[in-house]
Amino acid sequence: MKLNRFNNILTAITLLIALTFTSCVGDLNVKPIDPNLDTADKVYQNEADLQQGLAKIYAGLAVTGQRGPAGDGDIDGIDEGASSYWRGYWMLQELPTDEAVNGWGDPGIPSLNRSNWTASNSMVTAMYYRIMFQVTLSNEFIRQSKALMQPDWKEAPKYIAQARALRAFAYYNGLELYGNIIPKVTEEDGVGAFLPPSWGQLGGDELFNYLKGELEDIIAGNDLAETGMIGEVTKDVARTLLAKMLLNHEVILGSKNNAYYAEAETLLEKVAANHALNTEKGINANDLKDEDGNPIKVNNGQDFTPYQVLFMSDNWMRDQEIIFSINYAANSTQTFGGSTFLVCGSVLGGNNTMSAQEFGVTGGWSGNRTTTALMSKFDMTNDQRVAKEQLLFTNNRGDGTITELSDSDQGYGIGKFRNMTSTGHYASNDGKTDRVENNIPVYRVSDVYLMLAELDLRQGKAVSAAHLENLNKIQERAGLSPTLTAGNVTLDWLLDERARELYWEGHRRTDLIRFGKFTGGAYIWPFKGGTAQGASIEAKYKLFPIPSADQVANPNLERNPNY
Repeated sequence: MKLNRFNNILTAITLLIALTFTSCVGDLNVKPIDPNLDTADKVYQNEADLQQGLAKIYAGLAVTGQRGPAGDGDIDGIDEGASSYWRGYWMLQELPTDEAVNGWGDPGIPSLNRSNWTASNSMVTAMYYRIMFQVTLSNEFIRQSKALMQPDWKEAPKYIAQARALRAFAYYNGLELYGNIIPKVTEEDGVGAFLPPSWGQLGGDELFNYLKGELEDIIAGNDLAETGMIGEVTKDVARTLLAKMLLNHEVILGSKNNAYYAEAETLLEKVAANHALNTEKGINANDLKDEDGNPIKVNNGQDFTPYQVLFMSDNWMRDQEIIFSINYAANSTQTFGGSTFLVCGSVLGGNNTMSAQEFGVTGGWSGNRTTTALMSKFDMTNDQRVAKEQLLFTNNRGDGTITELSDSDQGYGIGKFRNMTSTGHYASNDGKTDRVENNIPVYRVSDVYLMLAELDLRQGKAVSAAHLENLNKIQERAGLSPTLTAGNVTLDWLLDERARELYWEGHRRTDLIRFGKFTGGAYIWPFKGGTAQGASIEAKYKLFPIPSADQVANPNLERNPNY
């Protein structure tokens, strides 16, 4: 199944969805995809139908509805582009941190920048419903696939295993964002509306244990493939997902268990053995031209580095490093979320030199910028991960200080995601639209290397020689001296290095919480707590609240405190 492009399978038929939780109230409603489909046996008549049903679950991570890029969304009550899975996840993981701000005044965004959201925040609500929508898609697919299984359906068990892993991915995102109190719905729940309970009380282990068991089962089984096309769920994807949850177990459960750290290390060692850092650079062909035929200067006239090509439109070729991605094609996965948001939303106008043409789109949306807190962590002279006017855009923007969030001329620009190939050509849209086809790297092996070193330290050990060697490989690729020793690598250094290597990839909020730097006043960054200088924030902000609509509609749900 060629999942690296979705060109064929995104013509997928629609699943029969009978929503098994009551969230269709209030300002934001999750609705069935196609109410005209009335019986499951009309949907899944053969394995090709199953393949297309599975494609819809994958597509739920990338697109927002039944027409691209807008017009028939899965979720009502919000701008459809803002309901995109990765756009929503990125905003909740990045905007409340030291890595990014967004200057738009769209409902919900200013309070994410300022770390003072409430249970009625529209972005927090949209992500909650998007996660539960993905869970429901997966539940229905698993239930119907098992019920309609035929003896000659040889591929069906593989599809079910992938659906279980995709459900685990969505549920884990729900656990890290909202906690153990999100609704409990699985394929075992009958069709029809009901008021589901929470998985358990806040700080409980019910969802954690469920996901641990699910992922361990499919990893141990024979249905999930060891390797696959980029963007396809494999055993390494499941291992990485489980390891991330185990690494974060102390935050989730409130107590430390070294056995979980040891298990995570075993899982990630297997992943690391199957993958490697990309060391292949791109070529800045410099043959792009504007509408008048004039050459367009790309990447400040430099070749694209091995780090840069991981975030370009042909990054599907870098599957040795990219473990899991959300995939896009300009013509068949059109959306105002996903990688379109990461490219267009980050191209700044005004006093900036970020030309939209240089990024392979027709216009920039002047939204996302970075903070001085992130920039202070880099060797600004030598670190190629933040090379000026290639990845970091500073011209005519002062010292990068932001005093007014809505002023897009303030703050440095980030050009990490670029809708062109590593050979310096436009992607398949020819730079004529704002439809982007960069795959979004969700898990990369450099993240695995960093987690392995962290696991050593969290188990009270020095960073092993093998893990130290991998850290030095990251340094060398970044253009820095590979001279790290065990004495150099501390938890504080790893937190900063995760920012340098993984910035704007959707990890930061979870990282800051795990390292004890998100709430309180021990670490301050611009606009934390609502002021330009930054201020302490309450512990309640470690979790987002269950939306007000669900709190009112479903008395069976637990509540996050102090909202």
